[in-house]
Amino acid sequence: MFSIVVNPDYWRGMFGSIQVGVSEVRSEHFFICHGDMPCVSADIYQQVWSERGDHTVFPGTKEKPGHPVLLPKSIIPAIQRSEIDGKMKPLIMAHKVKFLGLDLLDIYLDVDTPAAYHAVCESAHRKYQIDY
Repeated sequence: MFSIVVNPDYWRGMFGSIQVGVSEVRSEHFFICHGDMPCVSADIYQQVWSERGDHTVFPGTKEKPGHPVLLPKSIIPAIQRSEIDGKMKPLIMAHKVKFLGLDLLDIYLDVDTPAAYHAVCESAHRKYQIDY
């Protein structure tokens, strides 16, 4: 089951949207991933999920954490208490964290521009021989 949550104050930044979103979490763990990261596969989500516990799980390293991030429900009160102009990374790092050390470009690649989108499409075309 999923819910669509709308942040009427989206213009205040991503952290505010996360604060609104966590109000709907009903499970013991939840993922956060940017919507502009199309190469994060189900396999990556499964690898991160398999390491769940009372800690946050990043697919990458401490120096380069990557996405998706799996968080325990217990961190929600800290997110909700933080200032809306806060940042997630320092908040997460103040709690227990596990890094999987996956060496995959997919956990870092986001698509912020038309040129980046075109590059991802070209890469997929070469990799999968997709005709579009």
